[in-house]
Amino acid sequence: MNNSSRIRYLAVVAALLSASGVVTAFQTTPQERGSSFEPFIAHQVTKHMAPDGAPESGVESYHTYARRRDGSRVHMFRVTSPDGEAAQMVEILDYRKRTSVTLEPFTKSVITVHVSSEEIERKRGLESACASRHGVRTEEEPRQEFGVEATHVRDEFGNGFVFDRWIAPELGCLTLHETAEHRSGARNETKVTQLIRGEPPQELFRVPEDYTERSPFQVDLVYSKKYSGAVLFGERVLDTIERRYHAGRQPR
Repeated sequence: MNNSSRIRYLAVVAALLSASGVVTAFQTTPQERGSSFEPFIAHQVTKHMAPDGAPESGVESYHTYARRRDGSRVHMFRVTSPDGEAAQMVEILDYRKRTSVTLEPFTKSVITVHVSSEEIERKRGLESACASRHGVRTEEEPRQEFGVEATHVRDEFGNGFVFDRWIAPELGCLTLHETAEHRSGARNETKVTQLIRGEPPQELFRVPEDYTERSPFQVDLVYSKKYSGAVLFGERVLDTIERRYHAGRQPR
């Protein structure tokens, strides 16, 4: 599985498990019930560097994050098919419709899971600050980036990875700048290139009319047929996310 395929696969798995209450795909700031969130659109780029410091075949990842005033989120990012075609994967967490939606571009598939009112309230009403779940806050003084206060946090893992981040708690701990380094010398550098304050366009939350609702298993079949046996999920987790999908298909 290449890097782009891995990103696409993990995104769909995370979205399905999040909607089932297993993981939280979207970080939220502490908000009282009924209060509004700071809306925004942010464009982000990640450059992947090899251990010798050279770009990894020119690999860059592009992401767009958007949040409405009600807390609903959209995450869009560029992915590449096995034959080199580029497209956008989209994840939508819509509190108004109480749905978690993944749009898979190469099969033009919609994977929709309903989110319970209780889960929505849990996500919106988290009492602990999102910064506490993003590593250890350092002694660096907060700084202003794009007109918002940025906090510095750091994570060190036993597998050799170290993450240094400047995050914006006001914007759901959006990563404004991050350096991820491995002891091998490999490094990823992520930064926000544009931040637009205000309510994002409603069309970002719309499902294209030419997309078809499919389960993960059905998406995998269509994808495999289109790309000569290539798989999107793999057998190891397909059964799990298929069960999660069907369990979340009924409004709760």
